[in-house]
Amino acid sequence: MSPPEIRRVVGIFEPDQFCRVYGRGGFWGSSLHASSTGCRWGPLLRGGVLSFWGGSHSGGCLLFGGGGNVAAPERKRSGRRLDLNEPADRGKFHLLFVGGAVLLNIAVLGPFAGAGKGKNSFCGALCHTMTPEYVAYQSSPHAHVECVECHVGPGLSYFLKYKFAGARQLANLLLNNYPAPIPTPVESLRPARAVCEHCHWPGKFFGTKLVQRPHFRPDEKNTAEQITLGVKIGGRIFHSIHYNHISGVRKIDYAAVDRQEQDIPWVGVTRLDGTTEEYLSLDYKGPDRPFADGARTFDCIGCHNRPTHIFYSPDRAVKIYLAANLIFRDLPWIKKVATEALGQPYPDRKQAHAGIQAAIMGFYERRYPELGRSRKADIDQTVARVVELYDGNVFPEMKVNWKTHSDNRGHKDWPGCFRCHDGRHATRNGKVLSQDCALCHTLPVRGPLQPLGIMSTGAPGAAASWHPLDLSGQHGKLLCTRCHQGGNSPPATCTGCHKIDPEAPMIEQGCDSCHRVPQEVTGMTACGDCHSPKGLHMKAIHAKTACTLCHKPHQWRVTGRETCMQCHDDRKGHNPGVACATCHVFE
Repeated sequence: MSPPEIRRVVGIFEPDQFCRVYGRGGFWGSSLHASSTGCRWGPLLRGGVLSFWGGSHSGGCLLFGGGGNVAAPERKRSGRRLDLNEPADRGKFHLLFVGGAVLLNIAVLGPFAGAGKGKNSFCGALCHTMTPEYVAYQSSPHAHVECVECHVGPGLSYFLKYKFAGARQLANLLLNNYPAPIPTPVESLRPARAVCEHCHWPGKFFGTKLVQRPHFRPDEKNTAEQITLGVKIGGRIFHSIHYNHISGVRKIDYAAVDRQEQDIPWVGVTRLDGTTEEYLSLDYKGPDRPFADGARTFDCIGCHNRPTHIFYSPDRAVKIYLAANLIFRDLPWIKKVATEALGQPYPDRKQAHAGIQAAIMGFYERRYPELGRSRKADIDQTVARVVELYDGNVFPEMKVNWKTHSDNRGHKDWPGCFRCHDGRHATRNGKVLSQDCALCHTLPVRGPLQPLGIMSTGAPGAAASWHPLDLSGQHGKLLCTRCHQGGNSPPATCTGCHKIDPEAPMIEQGCDSCHRVPQEVTGMTACGDCHSPKGLHMKAIHAKTACTLCHKPHQWRVTGRETCMQCHDDRKGHNPGVACATCHVFE
Protein backbone atom coordinates (compact mmCIF):
# COMPACT_ATOMS: atom_id res chain seq x y z
CA MET A 1 0.00 0.00 0.00
CA SER A 2 1.41 3.41 -1.03
CA PRO A 3 1.72 6.39 1.37
CA PRO A 4 -1.20 8.28 -0.28
CA GLU A 5 -3.42 5.22 0.15
CA ILE A 6 -2.40 4.92 3.79
CA ARG A 7 -3.20 8.57 4.35
CA ARG A 8 -6.63 8.10 2.80
CA VAL A 9 -7.35 5.18 5.13
CA VAL A 10 -6.20 6.67 8.42
CA GLY A 11 -6.40 10.42 7.83
CA ILE A 12 -10.09 11.08 7.36
CA PHE A 13 -10.69 13.65 10.07
CA GLU A 14 -9.44 17.02 11.37
CA PRO A 15 -7.35 16.98 14.57
CA ASP A 16 -9.08 20.11 15.88
CA GLN A 17 -12.53 18.55 15.47
CA PHE A 18 -11.49 15.37 17.22
CA CYS A 19 -10.16 17.25 20.20
CA ARG A 20 -13.18 19.57 20.41
CA VAL A 21 -15.57 16.63 20.46
CA TYR A 22 -13.63 14.20 22.68
CA GLY A 23 -11.15 16.35 24.56
CA ARG A 24 -13.71 18.60 26.30
CA GLY A 25 -15.90 15.69 27.39
CA GLY A 26 -12.99 13.65 28.74
CA PHE A 27 -13.99 10.58 26.66
CA TRP A 28 -10.76 8.83 27.61
CA GLY A 29 -10.74 9.97 31.24
CA SER A 30 -7.66 11.52 32.68
CA SER A 31 -5.57 10.37 29.70
CA LEU A 32 -6.75 13.36 27.59
CA HIS A 33 -6.37 16.94 28.73
CA ALA A 34 -7.22 18.80 25.55
CA SER A 35 -8.88 22.20 25.51
CA SER A 36 -11.72 23.17 23.20
CA THR A 37 -9.59 25.56 21.13
CA GLY A 38 -6.08 25.52 19.78
CA CYS A 39 -5.87 21.79 20.33
CA ARG A 40 -2.98 19.92 18.69
CA TRP A 41 -1.79 16.33 18.80
CA GLY A 42 0.62 16.67 21.72
CA PRO A 43 -1.97 16.01 24.46
CA LEU A 44 -3.66 13.37 22.33
CA LEU A 45 -0.45 11.46 21.73
CA ARG A 46 0.49 11.66 25.39
CA GLY A 47 -2.96 10.42 26.33
CA GLY A 48 -2.81 7.63 23.76
CA VAL A 49 0.53 6.37 25.06
CA LEU A 50 -0.68 6.43 28.66
CA SER A 51 -3.86 4.64 27.67
CA PHE A 52 -2.00 2.00 25.66
CA TRP A 53 0.30 0.98 28.47
CA GLY A 54 -2.47 1.35 31.04
CA GLY A 55 -4.49 -1.36 29.32
CA SER A 56 -7.49 0.77 28.35
CA HIS A 57 -9.31 0.64 25.01
CA SER A 58 -7.59 3.67 23.46
CA GLY A 59 -4.81 1.97 21.53
CA GLY A 60 -6.27 3.27 18.27
CA CYS A 61 -5.47 6.88 19.24
CA LEU A 62 -1.95 6.56 17.91
CA LEU A 63 -3.17 5.27 14.56
CA PHE A 64 -5.74 8.02 14.09
CA GLY A 65 -3.56 10.74 15.55
CA GLY A 66 -0.61 9.96 13.32
CA GLY A 67 -2.84 9.65 10.28
CA GLY A 68 -4.37 13.05 10.90
CA ASN A 69 -1.06 14.87 10.62
CA VAL A 70 0.18 12.75 7.72
CA ALA A 71 -2.98 13.27 5.69
CA ALA A 72 -3.43 17.00 6.36
CA PRO A 73 -1.81 18.31 3.11
CA GLU A 74 -3.83 15.96 0.86
CA ARG A 75 -7.03 16.74 2.75
CA LYS A 76 -6.58 20.46 2.21
CA ARG A 77 -5.98 19.98 -1.52
CA SER A 78 -9.04 17.78 -2.01
CA GLY A 79 -11.30 19.77 0.23
CA ARG A 80 -12.51 16.57 1.93
CA ARG A 81 -13.36 16.88 5.62
CA LEU A 82 -15.02 14.75 8.21
CA ASP A 83 -17.27 17.07 10.19
CA LEU A 84 -17.61 15.56 13.66
CA ASN A 85 -20.28 18.11 14.47
CA GLU A 86 -22.56 16.22 12.10
CA PRO A 87 -24.32 13.25 13.78
CA ALA A 88 -23.96 11.04 10.67
CA ASP A 89 -20.20 11.66 10.39
CA ARG A 90 -19.77 11.26 14.12
CA GLY A 91 -21.59 7.91 14.01
CA LYS A 92 -19.27 6.63 11.29
CA PHE A 93 -16.29 7.80 13.26
CA HIS A 94 -17.55 6.11 16.44
CA LEU A 95 -17.84 2.82 14.57
CA LEU A 96 -14.41 3.06 12.96
CA PHE A 97 -12.50 4.41 15.92
CA VAL A 98 -14.06 2.43 18.74
CA GLY A 99 -14.20 -0.75 16.66
CA GLY A 100 -10.54 -0.42 15.74
CA ALA A 101 -9.56 0.24 19.33
CA VAL A 102 -11.48 -2.77 20.59
CA LEU A 103 -9.95 -5.09 17.97
CA LEU A 104 -6.51 -3.80 18.83
CA ASN A 105 -7.23 -4.36 22.50
CA ILE A 106 -8.36 -7.95 21.88
CA ALA A 107 -5.36 -8.81 19.72
CA VAL A 108 -2.63 -7.11 21.73
CA LEU A 109 -3.81 -5.51 24.95
CA GLY A 110 -5.79 -8.58 26.04
CA PRO A 111 -2.70 -10.73 26.55
CA PHE A 112 -0.93 -7.71 28.09
CA ALA A 113 -3.72 -7.01 30.54
CA GLY A 114 -4.45 -10.64 31.42
CA ALA A 115 -0.95 -12.02 31.81
CA GLY A 116 0.51 -8.70 32.82
CA LYS A 117 -1.67 -8.65 35.90
CA GLY A 118 -0.70 -12.26 36.72
CA LYS A 119 -4.14 -13.69 36.05
CA ASN A 120 -3.50 -17.42 35.80
CA SER A 121 -7.10 -17.99 34.81
CA PHE A 122 -6.47 -15.98 31.62
CA CYS A 123 -3.89 -18.52 30.45
CA GLY A 124 -5.71 -21.57 31.74
CA ALA A 125 -9.46 -21.11 31.87
CA LEU A 126 -9.99 -18.66 28.99
CA CYS A 127 -7.72 -20.45 26.52
CA HIS A 128 -9.18 -23.93 26.07
CA THR A 129 -6.03 -25.26 24.41
CA MET A 130 -4.22 -24.83 27.74
CA THR A 131 -6.73 -26.88 29.75
CA PRO A 132 -4.33 -29.84 30.28
CA GLU A 133 -1.56 -27.57 31.51
CA TYR A 134 -3.91 -25.55 33.72
CA VAL A 135 -5.48 -28.60 35.35
CA ALA A 136 -2.05 -30.10 36.05
CA TYR A 137 -0.79 -26.74 37.34
CA GLN A 138 -3.55 -26.49 39.95
CA SER A 139 -2.33 -29.60 41.78
CA SER A 140 1.39 -29.05 41.22
CA PRO A 141 4.18 -27.93 43.58
CA HIS A 142 4.02 -24.49 41.91
CA ALA A 143 0.25 -24.06 42.18
CA HIS A 144 0.66 -20.77 44.09
CA VAL A 145 3.22 -19.31 41.68
CA GLU A 146 1.91 -17.00 38.95
CA CYS A 147 2.32 -18.26 35.39
CA VAL A 148 4.33 -15.21 34.32
CA GLU A 149 6.93 -15.72 37.05
CA CYS A 150 8.21 -18.83 35.29
CA HIS A 151 7.06 -18.42 31.70
CA VAL A 152 8.16 -14.78 31.40
CA GLY A 153 10.37 -13.92 34.33
CA PRO A 154 11.79 -10.50 35.18
CA GLY A 155 12.72 -7.82 32.66
CA LEU A 156 10.72 -5.57 30.33
CA SER A 157 12.32 -6.96 27.16
CA TYR A 158 11.14 -10.49 27.91
CA PHE A 159 7.75 -9.20 29.01
CA LEU A 160 7.28 -7.51 25.63
CA LYS A 161 8.65 -10.51 23.74
CA TYR A 162 6.32 -13.01 25.39
CA LYS A 163 3.25 -10.76 25.28
CA PHE A 164 3.56 -10.10 21.59
CA ALA A 165 4.07 -13.83 21.14
CA GLY A 166 0.87 -14.23 23.13
CA ALA A 167 -0.94 -12.02 20.63
CA ARG A 168 0.15 -14.32 17.83
CA GLN A 169 -0.99 -17.35 19.81
CA LEU A 170 -4.34 -15.71 20.46
CA ALA A 171 -4.77 -15.17 16.72
CA ASN A 172 -3.97 -18.84 16.11
CA LEU A 173 -6.55 -19.78 18.72
CA LEU A 174 -9.23 -17.69 17.04
CA LEU A 175 -8.32 -19.20 13.67
CA ASN A 176 -8.26 -22.72 15.12
CA ASN A 177 -4.68 -23.01 13.91
CA TYR A 178 -2.73 -24.82 16.63
CA PRO A 179 -1.20 -28.27 17.15
CA ALA A 180 -2.48 -30.89 19.59
CA PRO A 181 -0.87 -31.41 21.97
CA ILE A 182 0.63 -27.96 22.42
CA PRO A 183 4.41 -28.55 22.20
CA THR A 184 6.67 -27.51 25.05
CA PRO A 185 8.49 -24.32 23.93
CA VAL A 186 11.95 -25.82 24.31
CA GLU A 187 13.53 -23.48 21.76
CA SER A 188 12.40 -20.26 23.47
CA LEU A 189 12.91 -21.16 27.12
CA ARG A 190 14.86 -18.64 29.14
CA PRO A 191 17.94 -19.97 30.95
CA ALA A 192 17.05 -21.40 34.34
CA ARG A 193 19.44 -18.98 36.02
CA ALA A 194 17.16 -16.13 34.91
CA VAL A 195 13.96 -17.77 36.17
CA CYS A 196 14.28 -20.83 38.40
CA GLU A 197 17.20 -19.51 40.43
CA HIS A 198 15.23 -16.56 41.70
CA CYS A 199 13.75 -19.08 44.14
CA HIS A 200 15.99 -22.15 43.84
CA TRP A 201 19.76 -22.13 44.18
CA PRO A 202 21.35 -25.43 43.08
CA GLY A 203 24.75 -24.48 44.48
CA LYS A 204 23.44 -24.36 48.03
CA PHE A 205 24.24 -27.27 50.32
CA PHE A 206 21.21 -29.52 50.67
CA GLY A 207 22.87 -32.73 51.82
CA THR A 208 21.04 -36.00 51.19
CA LYS A 209 17.26 -36.08 50.94
CA LEU A 210 15.40 -39.04 52.41
CA VAL A 211 12.87 -40.36 49.90
CA GLN A 212 10.20 -42.86 50.93
CA ARG A 213 8.04 -43.99 48.05
CA PRO A 214 4.96 -46.15 48.57
CA HIS A 215 4.62 -49.11 46.24
CA PHE A 216 1.81 -51.61 45.77
CA ARG A 217 2.31 -54.87 43.97
CA PRO A 218 -0.16 -55.91 41.26
CA ASP A 219 -1.28 -58.99 43.19
CA GLU A 220 -4.50 -60.07 44.87
CA LYS A 221 -3.62 -58.43 48.19
CA ASN A 222 -2.19 -55.26 46.63
CA THR A 223 0.83 -55.90 48.81
CA ALA A 224 1.93 -52.58 50.30
CA GLU A 225 5.66 -51.86 50.28
CA GLN A 226 7.98 -48.92 50.65
CA ILE A 227 11.10 -48.05 48.67
CA THR A 228 13.53 -46.01 50.78
CA LEU A 229 16.63 -44.31 49.46
CA GLY A 230 18.72 -41.19 49.97
CA VAL A 231 18.97 -38.78 47.04
CA LYS A 232 22.34 -37.01 47.05
CA ILE A 233 21.26 -33.48 46.15
CA GLY A 234 24.03 -31.51 47.93
CA GLY A 235 25.28 -28.64 45.80
CA ARG A 236 28.92 -28.16 46.79
CA ILE A 237 29.72 -31.69 47.86
CA PHE A 238 31.72 -34.00 45.66
CA HIS A 239 29.73 -36.89 44.13
CA SER A 240 26.33 -35.27 44.38
CA ILE A 241 23.75 -34.51 41.71
CA HIS A 242 24.07 -30.73 41.69
CA TYR A 243 27.83 -30.81 42.05
CA ASN A 244 28.36 -33.19 39.14
CA HIS A 245 26.01 -31.26 36.87
CA ILE A 246 26.09 -27.62 38.05
CA SER A 247 28.54 -26.54 40.76
CA GLY A 248 31.43 -28.86 39.94
CA VAL A 249 31.67 -28.00 36.25
CA ARG A 250 31.91 -24.79 34.29
CA LYS A 251 29.15 -25.94 31.93
CA ILE A 252 27.61 -28.96 30.25
CA ASP A 253 26.30 -28.82 26.68
CA TYR A 254 24.21 -31.46 24.97
CA ALA A 255 22.69 -32.09 21.55
CA ALA A 256 19.42 -33.99 21.03
CA VAL A 257 18.09 -35.37 17.76
CA ASP A 258 14.42 -35.17 18.77
CA ARG A 259 12.28 -32.29 19.95
CA GLN A 260 11.47 -33.87 23.32
CA GLU A 261 15.19 -34.34 23.95
CA GLN A 262 14.86 -38.03 24.72
CA ASP A 263 17.63 -39.08 22.32
CA ILE A 264 20.88 -37.30 23.22
CA PRO A 265 23.84 -38.63 21.21
CA TRP A 266 26.37 -35.95 22.21
CA VAL A 267 27.44 -34.39 25.52
CA GLY A 268 30.18 -31.80 25.99
CA VAL A 269 31.64 -31.05 29.43
CA THR A 270 33.79 -28.05 30.33
CA ARG A 271 35.53 -28.61 33.67
CA LEU A 272 36.32 -25.90 36.21
CA ASP A 273 39.96 -25.88 35.05
CA GLY A 274 38.88 -25.20 31.45
CA THR A 275 39.52 -28.69 30.09
CA THR A 276 36.83 -30.16 27.86
CA GLU A 277 35.50 -33.62 27.10
CA GLU A 278 33.11 -34.75 24.39
CA TYR A 279 31.03 -37.89 24.76
CA LEU A 280 29.37 -39.51 21.74
CA SER A 281 26.84 -42.33 22.01
CA LEU A 282 28.15 -45.61 20.65
CA ASP A 283 24.63 -46.25 19.35
CA TYR A 284 24.50 -43.11 17.20
CA LYS A 285 24.25 -44.08 13.54
CA GLY A 286 23.47 -40.68 12.03
CA PRO A 287 25.70 -38.49 9.89
CA ASP A 288 28.78 -36.81 11.27
CA ARG A 289 27.99 -33.25 12.23
CA PRO A 290 29.34 -30.52 14.53
CA PHE A 291 27.09 -31.20 17.52
CA ALA A 292 28.55 -28.33 19.51
CA ASP A 293 27.16 -25.75 17.06
CA GLY A 294 23.54 -26.56 17.82
CA ALA A 295 23.98 -27.69 21.42
CA ARG A 296 21.98 -26.41 24.40
CA THR A 297 23.54 -25.56 27.74
CA PHE A 298 22.40 -27.92 30.46
CA ASP A 299 20.56 -26.30 33.37
CA CYS A 300 17.75 -27.10 35.83
CA ILE A 301 15.26 -27.85 33.06
CA GLY A 302 17.54 -30.58 31.73
CA CYS A 303 16.25 -32.83 34.52
CA HIS A 304 13.36 -30.88 36.09
CA ASN A 305 11.48 -30.43 32.83
CA ARG A 306 8.05 -31.07 34.38
CA PRO A 307 8.19 -29.02 37.61
CA THR A 308 4.57 -27.93 37.28
CA HIS A 309 2.58 -29.41 34.39
CA ILE A 310 2.89 -33.03 35.56
CA PHE A 311 0.86 -35.77 33.93
CA TYR A 312 1.11 -38.87 36.08
CA SER A 313 1.32 -42.33 34.58
CA PRO A 314 -1.48 -44.76 35.55
CA ASP A 315 0.89 -46.77 37.74
CA ARG A 316 2.09 -43.73 39.66
CA ALA A 317 -1.34 -42.11 39.93
CA VAL A 318 -2.99 -45.26 41.33
CA LYS A 319 -0.14 -45.75 43.84
CA ILE A 320 -0.59 -42.19 45.11
CA TYR A 321 -4.31 -42.72 45.66
CA LEU A 322 -3.74 -46.10 47.31
CA ALA A 323 -1.16 -44.57 49.66
CA ALA A 324 -3.61 -41.79 50.56
CA ASN A 325 -6.42 -44.34 51.16
CA LEU A 326 -8.51 -42.72 48.44
CA ILE A 327 -8.82 -46.16 46.82
CA PHE A 328 -9.69 -49.14 49.02
CA ARG A 329 -6.57 -51.27 49.44
CA ASP A 330 -8.54 -54.32 50.56
CA LEU A 331 -10.34 -54.71 47.22
CA PRO A 332 -8.68 -57.73 45.59
CA TRP A 333 -6.42 -56.93 42.65
CA ILE A 334 -7.51 -53.27 42.63
CA LYS A 335 -3.96 -52.01 41.92
CA LYS A 336 -3.72 -54.08 38.75
CA VAL A 337 -7.33 -53.61 37.64
CA ALA A 338 -7.36 -49.82 38.20
CA THR A 339 -3.98 -49.31 36.51
CA GLU A 340 -4.99 -51.29 33.43
CA ALA A 341 -8.39 -49.58 33.20
CA LEU A 342 -6.74 -46.18 33.44
CA GLY A 343 -4.12 -47.00 30.83
CA GLN A 344 -6.42 -47.93 27.96
CA PRO A 345 -6.44 -45.63 24.89
CA TYR A 346 -10.00 -44.26 24.99
CA PRO A 347 -11.09 -42.07 22.05
CA ASP A 348 -12.85 -39.45 24.19
CA ARG A 349 -13.68 -38.59 27.78
CA LYS A 350 -17.21 -39.98 27.73
CA GLN A 351 -16.08 -43.37 26.50
CA ALA A 352 -13.22 -43.31 28.99
CA HIS A 353 -15.59 -42.88 31.92
CA ALA A 354 -17.80 -45.70 30.65
CA GLY A 355 -14.79 -47.93 29.90
CA ILE A 356 -13.24 -47.46 33.34
CA GLN A 357 -16.55 -48.26 35.03
CA ALA A 358 -17.08 -51.35 32.86
CA ALA A 359 -13.53 -52.64 33.45
CA ILE A 360 -13.57 -52.31 37.24
CA MET A 361 -17.15 -53.31 37.95
CA GLY A 362 -17.03 -56.07 35.35
CA PHE A 363 -13.93 -57.58 36.98
CA TYR A 364 -15.61 -57.95 40.38
CA GLU A 365 -18.86 -59.19 38.86
CA ARG A 366 -16.94 -61.99 37.11
CA ARG A 367 -14.28 -62.88 39.66
CA TYR A 368 -15.85 -61.89 42.99
CA PRO A 369 -19.63 -61.73 42.47
CA GLU A 370 -20.48 -61.90 46.18
CA LEU A 371 -17.99 -59.13 47.03
CA GLY A 372 -19.29 -57.12 44.07
CA ARG A 373 -22.74 -57.11 45.64
CA SER A 374 -21.74 -56.60 49.28
CA ARG A 375 -19.27 -53.79 48.58
CA LYS A 376 -20.93 -52.13 45.62
CA ALA A 377 -20.72 -48.71 47.26
CA ASP A 378 -16.95 -49.08 47.78
CA ILE A 379 -16.47 -50.23 44.19
CA ASP A 380 -18.56 -47.31 42.92
CA GLN A 381 -16.41 -44.92 44.94
CA THR A 382 -13.27 -46.53 43.56
CA VAL A 383 -14.58 -46.11 40.02
CA ALA A 384 -15.20 -42.43 40.73
CA ARG A 385 -11.63 -42.03 42.01
CA VAL A 386 -10.11 -43.69 38.96
CA VAL A 387 -12.26 -41.49 36.70
CA GLU A 388 -10.95 -38.53 38.69
CA LEU A 389 -7.39 -39.64 37.99
CA TYR A 390 -8.19 -39.94 34.30
CA ASP A 391 -9.68 -36.45 34.13
CA GLY A 392 -6.62 -34.97 35.83
CA ASN A 393 -4.00 -36.61 33.65
CA VAL A 394 -5.51 -37.52 30.26
CA PHE A 395 -7.04 -35.03 27.82
CA PRO A 396 -8.12 -36.78 24.60
CA GLU A 397 -9.43 -33.56 23.05
CA MET A 398 -5.84 -32.20 23.07
CA LYS A 399 -4.21 -35.64 22.66
CA VAL A 400 -2.41 -35.26 25.99
CA ASN A 401 -1.52 -38.07 28.40
CA TRP A 402 1.47 -39.29 30.38
CA LYS A 403 3.18 -40.44 27.18
CA THR A 404 3.11 -37.09 25.37
CA HIS A 405 5.17 -35.13 27.90
CA SER A 406 8.37 -36.75 29.09
CA ASP A 407 9.48 -36.44 32.72
CA ASN A 408 13.27 -36.50 32.96
CA ARG A 409 13.59 -36.48 36.74
CA GLY A 410 14.48 -40.09 37.43
CA HIS A 411 14.60 -43.03 35.05
CA LYS A 412 11.61 -45.31 35.59
CA ASP A 413 8.83 -44.44 33.15
CA TRP A 414 11.07 -42.32 30.90
CA PRO A 415 14.79 -42.62 30.05
CA GLY A 416 15.57 -39.53 32.15
CA CYS A 417 19.10 -39.96 33.50
CA PHE A 418 19.77 -42.78 31.04
CA ARG A 419 19.61 -40.35 28.13
CA CYS A 420 23.26 -39.68 28.93
CA HIS A 421 24.16 -42.13 31.70
CA ASP A 422 23.38 -45.31 29.79
CA GLY A 423 26.93 -46.65 29.77
CA ARG A 424 27.12 -46.01 26.02
CA HIS A 425 28.38 -42.40 25.88
CA ALA A 426 32.17 -42.39 25.56
CA THR A 427 35.03 -40.08 24.60
CA ARG A 428 37.46 -40.89 21.78
CA ASN A 429 39.92 -42.32 24.29
CA GLY A 430 37.30 -44.63 25.81
CA LYS A 431 36.18 -42.72 28.93
CA VAL A 432 32.51 -43.55 29.58
CA LEU A 433 29.91 -41.40 31.32
CA SER A 434 29.28 -43.24 34.55
CA GLN A 435 26.18 -45.35 35.07
CA ASP A 436 26.94 -45.86 38.77
CA CYS A 437 23.62 -45.48 40.62
CA ALA A 438 25.39 -44.65 43.90
CA LEU A 439 26.69 -41.36 42.47
CA CYS A 440 23.19 -39.88 42.72
CA HIS A 441 21.38 -41.94 45.34
CA THR A 442 21.94 -44.72 47.83
CA LEU A 443 20.89 -48.20 46.80
CA PRO A 444 17.21 -48.65 47.60
CA VAL A 445 15.84 -50.59 50.54
CA ARG A 446 12.55 -52.44 50.08
CA GLY A 447 10.38 -53.05 53.09
CA PRO A 448 6.80 -52.85 54.39
CA LEU A 449 4.92 -49.57 54.07
CA GLN A 450 5.81 -47.38 57.06
CA PRO A 451 4.68 -44.00 58.37
CA LEU A 452 6.80 -41.14 57.08
CA GLY A 453 10.15 -40.85 58.80
CA ILE A 454 10.32 -44.47 59.92
CA MET A 455 13.04 -46.31 58.05
CA SER A 456 12.49 -49.71 56.51
CA THR A 457 14.33 -52.50 58.27
CA GLY A 458 17.58 -53.58 56.74
CA ALA A 459 20.46 -51.71 55.19
CA PRO A 460 21.23 -50.88 51.58
CA GLY A 461 22.72 -53.95 49.98
CA ALA A 462 23.45 -55.27 46.55
CA ALA A 463 21.47 -53.86 43.67
CA ALA A 464 19.81 -57.24 43.13
CA SER A 465 18.42 -57.57 46.66
CA TRP A 466 15.79 -54.83 46.68
CA HIS A 467 14.11 -55.54 43.34
CA PRO A 468 11.29 -58.14 43.08
CA LEU A 469 13.19 -59.84 40.24
CA ASP A 470 16.75 -61.06 40.35
CA LEU A 471 18.98 -58.41 38.77
CA SER A 472 22.26 -60.24 39.09
CA GLY A 473 22.36 -61.36 35.43
CA GLN A 474 21.27 -59.88 32.13
CA HIS A 475 18.25 -58.21 33.71
CA GLY A 476 20.62 -56.00 35.70
CA LYS A 477 22.00 -54.59 32.44
CA LEU A 478 18.64 -53.44 31.13
CA LEU A 479 17.45 -49.85 31.50
CA CYS A 480 14.44 -49.54 33.79
CA THR A 481 12.29 -48.20 30.98
CA ARG A 482 12.54 -51.50 29.09
CA CYS A 483 10.01 -52.92 31.56
CA HIS A 484 8.48 -49.91 33.32
CA GLN A 485 6.53 -47.76 30.88
CA GLY A 486 4.03 -46.11 33.18
CA GLY A 487 0.93 -47.88 31.90
CA ASN A 488 0.19 -51.51 32.56
CA SER A 489 2.30 -53.29 35.15
CA PRO A 490 5.42 -55.06 33.85
CA PRO A 491 4.93 -58.75 33.02
CA ALA A 492 5.22 -60.92 36.11
CA THR A 493 6.52 -64.03 34.30
CA CYS A 494 9.27 -64.90 31.86
CA THR A 495 6.73 -65.82 29.19
CA GLY A 496 5.02 -62.45 29.43
CA CYS A 497 8.20 -60.46 28.90
CA HIS A 498 9.86 -62.72 26.35
CA LYS A 499 6.66 -63.16 24.30
CA ILE A 500 6.53 -66.93 24.76
CA ASP A 501 3.31 -68.87 24.46
CA PRO A 502 2.35 -69.77 28.06
CA GLU A 503 0.80 -72.99 26.71
CA ALA A 504 4.00 -74.09 24.96
CA PRO A 505 5.40 -77.55 25.82
CA MET A 506 7.52 -77.83 28.98
CA ILE A 507 6.73 -74.27 30.15
CA GLU A 508 5.27 -75.71 33.35
CA GLN A 509 8.68 -77.25 34.17
CA GLY A 510 10.22 -73.83 34.67
CA CYS A 511 12.89 -71.96 32.73
CA ASP A 512 15.71 -73.34 34.89
CA SER A 513 15.02 -76.87 33.64
CA CYS A 514 16.90 -75.88 30.45
CA HIS A 515 18.68 -72.63 31.38
CA ARG A 516 21.35 -73.73 33.85
CA VAL A 517 22.70 -70.20 34.22
CA PRO A 518 19.89 -67.82 35.23
CA GLN A 519 19.15 -65.07 32.70
CA GLU A 520 21.61 -66.49 30.16
CA VAL A 521 21.06 -68.31 26.87
CA THR A 522 24.38 -70.15 27.17
CA GLY A 523 25.04 -73.08 29.46
CA MET A 524 21.96 -74.99 28.39
CA THR A 525 20.95 -78.44 29.58
CA ALA A 526 21.58 -81.01 26.85
CA CYS A 527 18.34 -82.36 25.39
CA GLY A 528 19.65 -85.93 25.78
CA ASP A 529 19.89 -85.46 29.56
CA CYS A 530 16.11 -85.58 29.74
CA HIS A 531 14.96 -87.07 26.41
CA SER A 532 15.81 -90.47 24.93
CA PRO A 533 15.81 -90.21 21.14
CA LYS A 534 14.00 -92.95 19.24
CA GLY A 535 12.97 -93.94 15.72
CA LEU A 536 14.18 -91.69 12.94
CA HIS A 537 15.97 -89.51 15.49
CA MET A 538 18.67 -92.19 15.60
CA LYS A 539 19.02 -92.81 11.85
CA ALA A 540 21.16 -91.29 9.14
CA ILE A 541 21.90 -87.61 9.31
CA HIS A 542 19.25 -86.95 11.97
CA ALA A 543 21.44 -88.48 14.66
CA LYS A 544 24.18 -85.91 13.95
CA THR A 545 21.88 -82.90 13.69
CA ALA A 546 21.38 -80.47 16.61
CA CYS A 547 17.93 -80.94 18.15
CA THR A 548 17.11 -77.23 17.90
CA LEU A 549 17.52 -77.26 14.12
CA CYS A 550 14.13 -78.99 13.89
CA HIS A 551 12.70 -78.38 17.35
CA LYS A 552 12.55 -74.59 17.64
CA PRO A 553 13.11 -73.34 21.20
CA HIS A 554 9.91 -72.75 23.18
CA GLN A 555 7.84 -74.35 20.40
CA TRP A 556 9.53 -77.77 20.34
CA ARG A 557 6.81 -79.68 18.50
CA VAL A 558 7.34 -80.12 14.78
CA THR A 559 4.12 -79.68 12.82
CA GLY A 560 3.32 -79.45 9.13
CA ARG A 561 5.99 -79.76 6.43
CA GLU A 562 7.91 -76.47 6.51
CA THR A 563 10.56 -77.59 9.02
CA CYS A 564 11.36 -80.77 7.07
CA MET A 565 11.47 -78.92 3.76
CA GLN A 566 14.42 -76.84 5.04
CA CYS A 567 16.58 -79.86 4.24
CA HIS A 568 14.36 -82.11 2.15
CA ASP A 569 13.33 -79.54 -0.43
CA ASP A 570 13.57 -82.26 -3.12
CA ARG A 571 10.48 -83.88 -1.57
CA LYS A 572 8.16 -80.84 -1.84
CA GLY A 573 6.03 -82.62 -4.43
CA HIS A 574 5.82 -85.83 -2.39
CA ASN A 575 2.39 -86.33 -0.84
CA PRO A 576 1.67 -82.55 -0.71
CA GLY A 577 -0.53 -81.17 2.05
CA VAL A 578 0.22 -83.98 4.51
CA ALA A 579 2.49 -83.53 7.54
CA CYS A 580 5.67 -85.58 7.18
CA ALA A 581 5.33 -87.07 10.69
CA THR A 582 2.04 -88.65 9.66
CA CYS A 583 4.00 -91.38 7.86
CA HIS A 584 7.59 -90.91 9.03
CA VAL A 585 7.58 -91.91 12.69
CA PHE A 586 10.24 -90.38 14.96
CA GLU A 587 9.03 -91.83 18.26
